Amino acid sequence: MEAPWGHIVTAERCFLSLIASIDDLPLCDPKEAIMSHARRQRPKASAARSRSAAARATAGAGRHRSIVERYRGWLISGIVAGVAVAVIAILVLKFGPSNSGKDAAAGAEPADPGLVAAITGVPAGTFDSVGVGSAANPPRSLPGTASVLQKDGKPELLYIGAEYCPYCAAQRWALIVALSRFGSFSNLHTTRSAANDAYPNTPTFTFYNAQYTSQYLALVAVEQTTNRPKSSGGYTSLQSLDAGQQGLLSQYDRPPYTDSVGGIPFTDYGGKDVHVGAMYDPGLLAGKDWNQIATLLVDPSSAQAKAILGSANLVSATICRITGGQPGNVCQSAGVQAAAAKSGG
Repeated sequence: MEAPWGHIVTAERCFLSLIASIDDLPLCDPKEAIMSHARRQRPKASAARSRSAAARATAGAGRHRSIVERYRGWLISGIVAGVAVAVIAILVLKFGPSNSGKDAAAGAEPADPGLVAAITGVPAGTFDSVGVGSAANPPRSLPGTASVLQKDGKPELLYIGAEYCPYCAAQRWALIVALSRFGSFSNLHTTRSAANDAYPNTPTFTFYNAQYTSQYLALVAVEQTTNRPKSSGGYTSLQSLDAGQQGLLSQYDRPPYTDSVGGIPFTDYGGKDVHVGAMYDPGLLAGKDWNQIATLLVDPSSAQAKAILGSANLVSATICRITGGQPGNVCQSAGVQAAAAKSGG
């Protein structure tokens, strides 16, 4: 981001130029004007009349300069105030906070391309080595009467979470890793869970404003709030659920589809399965940054790989249930088959 000091220096130079120009302003000299007029008169104009005109011009010039001197202070003050207002306006417009009320989470930054490549390019052999790993809490099947979710003619994965939520923070790692086996992300941003909640400042990503492209399924992600606390309690709003999404949340975010009522993250897999919460302990990410976690993912013996990749295999197995087992190289892989056996899919 461009620093504001360049704008301030520019404004200062403009101000100094204006001040300096006051003394150089060409004043209208009445004496010169009248004498010039007198010289243009017919030669018969008397010397007395010329001397009289010159005297009056001299007096007028003195009065004119007296007026300028009298109001010069006001003129300078006005210029100072104008420049100050201009500088403040520049800084507010260019560097001030957005007034849209729909910003990404506090501290959200575009994810580094190298980081995204690392977490979305985990070798297939590493997934297979991990299998289910330490992942727990697999998705649960919905009744056959559940509404089928589709978007653009493809099965829809509906994610409902919030940026303050540490369990959402943990589960997003598994979702992004798994979904990248079926498509690709763009415009991912890094952020952290809330500083005043459980597992504070858990490093994660946000789905807000992210785009996902896949030939197999559609992702619909709703981040309901940011990680910025409100003075009245809770967190600032970000995205709203539509009536259909609210109905699914009310109907299936409760036992027997989860152990408690109203938990997040809530994920509906095309109307076939639902999952609430995280599949591993968010505490495994504590004290680490995004690059450190990404590096650990390629080591199948690390606790983070066992948790995140194991969860990603469970997610992948559940996605394969709504894509008709496509793509085959993912759905028939050893890691996904092991996860399918554990989840009953």
